[in-house]
This record gives sequence, structure tokens and C-alpha cells, in this order.
Amino acid sequence: MYSKIDDPILKAVKKMNIPFAMIGRPPKEESCDFVDNDNVEAAFNATEHLINMGHKRIGLINGSLNLVVSIDRFEGYKRALEKHNIDIDESIIVSSEFVQEGGYEGMKKILQSPNPPTAIITTDDLMAFGAIKAAREMGVKIPRDVSIMSFNNIPLSEFATPALTSVEINAYTLGYEAAKIVIDKVKGRCKHKVKKVLKTQIIHRESITQNVSCK
Repeated sequence: MYSKIDDPILKAVKKMNIPFAMIGRPPKEESCDFVDNDNVEAAFNATEHLINMGHKRIGLINGSLNLVVSIDRFEGYKRALEKHNIDIDESIIVSSEFVQEGGYEGMKKILQSPNPPTAIITTDDLMAFGAIKAAREMGVKIPRDVSIMSFNNIPLSEFATPALTSVEINAYTLGYEAAKIVIDKVKGRCKHKVKKVLKTQIIHRESITQNVSCK
């Protein structure tokens, strides 16, 4: 249910020669059945949406860069900035684990930068919850002072304060399709490699707003 660089578990499962499917795009040097989102495109769309809302300084709280999903979302973020001729500022980009504490520490670091952003993308909703907590403790209002866009659209995201704008990755369908791949292989209904890519969409809520400042 994840994909990371040089994963010994993936190598071990491949040696077992049994049907399996990965949720997540495998690293380029590996090949296996998988189902995933286009995380480059999803992050590009999320970043470009914030740019279209007037944000030119957009921070990123990303997951660990040994995970393929984090690598892809970072790539989409960079591509959107490059398309709109916005410089990439490493002082407002952090990587951490996909946990609330990672978002909390990442947000504190970004908000303490000399020129903090007007919007931040977190690549996981749990990280966003931590980021919101850090902002609140530092007296930063969301979305008045900084907008937050997140990923995964877990059920709790709509109950955050403010309700969290998040990218819907269709987690249920990812699981369903991965299980279906394995069942089809076990039943002998499918002999070829299967690669399924599901669409994402932005679920608009209250954590982002138009930027009208000159930052």
C-alpha cells in the first residue's frame, strides 16, 4: 500500500512469484501491477489553483522523499511554479513523515522564514491538521493570513477548523481496483501487466482564499 525507493519488501514479494498489486506507482527501475493517481498532475493542478487565486509564494510540506508519491507531488509542485515563472524557494519547502507532528514542525519552520508564504500545500491531511495547530499557536489565521491546500481528502478533513480544501484521491477505488487486479490474476483472467491510473479532483472548502496582497 505504498511505494518507496529500494524497498526490500517489494523485492521479496517479487521473488515469491505470487500475484500481488501495489497501491502507488512503483519506482522507475521496478515493474509490477499497480493502481495509483497521477500525483505529478494532481500536485501541478493544486499548485496552479493557488497561483490562479493570486498566490505567488507557495510553501510545501511534503512527505519523505524516499516515497514515490512524495517525489511525484514535489515534481508537480515544481512544474506549476516553473510554468508561471515563480522561483522555487527552499526556505519554504520541508519534508517529513506523513504524520500530524511532521506538519506541525514543518509549519513552524516555514512561518518563521524571513518571507513566509501566503499559501501552503501539505501532501497529506494529517500533516495539514498539524500545520493548522502550529499556525493557531503562532497567531496566524487560516485562511486570512495563509491558505492551506492538502491531499487525500480523508473524512475528517471537512470537520477541521477551518474545513480543509483537499485533493480527492479516491482511496476506496484505489483499494478496490488493487484487490480486483489480484483476484483476476489468481483466477487466471489476466496475464498481462496492469497499470491503472485514477483521476483526482480538488474538493473546495474553507481553508483557502484569494490573495489580494502584494506579497
